[in-house]
Amino acid sequence: MSFKLKLFISPWRDPFRNLAFEDQLLKTIRPSEKYLLVYQNDPCVVMGRFQNPWREVNLEFLENNQSHLKLVRRQSGGGCVYHDLGNMCFSFIHPSRDHHKDDNNKIILNALEDLGIKAKASNRSDLILEDERKFSGSAFKQKKDRSFHHGTLLMNSDLSLLNDILNSPLKSLEGKGTLSNPSKVVNLAELNPSLQFQKLGGFLTSSFENFYGKKVELGKNDFNNKEYEDSLREEEWIFGETPEFQVSTPDFNLKIKKARLVEVEFPQLSGGVVELLKTKLVGQIVKKDALEKTMESAYKVFSHPYLFQLEQNLRTYFY
Repeated sequence: MSFKLKLFISPWRDPFRNLAFEDQLLKTIRPSEKYLLVYQNDPCVVMGRFQNPWREVNLEFLENNQSHLKLVRRQSGGGCVYHDLGNMCFSFIHPSRDHHKDDNNKIILNALEDLGIKAKASNRSDLILEDERKFSGSAFKQKKDRSFHHGTLLMNSDLSLLNDILNSPLKSLEGKGTLSNPSKVVNLAELNPSLQFQKLGGFLTSSFENFYGKKVELGKNDFNNKEYEDSLREEEWIFGETPEFQVSTPDFNLKIKKARLVEVEFPQLSGGVVELLKTKLVGQIVKKDALEKTMESAYKVFSHPYLFQLEQNLRTYFY
C-alpha cells in the first residue's frame, strides 16, 4: 500500500496540550499515513499510566517548585521522565497495532550517526551510548488498528534537576504499579555541542524520509482535543489514578487507593481521638488541607504534643 509521511512540529510547550495533540493524531491517522510528531515541553515530570507519584517523584521538591514544574500522567505505560527545553520529545504514530519500534529506533540511530554520535538500542526500550549511558527512554500505546511509540531525547537537559525531582525518598513504599528503572543518563550535546532542537529535528526528518524513501509533508497543527487536554490536568487523573499502596510506620499504618485513604490504624493512640481521626480521614482524598482540618478537630479533644508530631509525619503522605 502506498502511504504518505507527515511531520508535525508542535508550536506548544505545554505538556498537557502536547499529549492531547498526540492523542488527536492517534485518533485521526488514516491507513495510508505515517506520522512523526516532535515537540518540547516546559519543565515537567511525566509519569507512566500505571505509576505511583509517591514512589517516583520527590513530591516535597515538586511542591516547593510548583510555580515552574508540572506533574503529568500520560496514557502510555513505562517509567517516569523529566522534560525541559533541553529535551526533544518524539512520537511515531502508525495506522496499525504494530508500533514498529525497531524501525523507529533505526530512524533515530541513523539520524544520530549522521550527527557523529554512535549509539544503540538496549535490551529494554532505551537508546544508549556505547558506554551504556542512556539518553532516550520510550513507551507505547496500542489500539486495535493504530499505535504510537513515543519517547525523549536528552540534548542539553538540566540533569541536576532531573536527579533531584526523580529521587523520591518514598521509593521503597509497598504497593502496586510500575516502578521506573533508574539509569545513568547523558546529554547528547556532550558528544555534539552544536546540537539543539532545530538541528536534531532536521536530521531526524531526513532520516525519516530516507528510511521510507519518501518526502514528508508538513502537517497542520489544528488542535481540537480540548476536552481530553482538560482531563489530563485534573487531579483525579494525575493523583487519582495511583494504584493502591501501603504505608507502615511506628505511628500509623495507611492504605491508599486512587489517592483516597481507605484504611488507617494508629498503634500509639487509643480512645475517642482514634475514632475521630478514622471517621474524618477514611474515605478522604489525601490532601494536606483535609489533614489540617482533621487535626484541628483532634487537638480540641486531645491536646497532647504527640499529635503535632503525628501530623508532621502524616503530611509526608498527603499532597
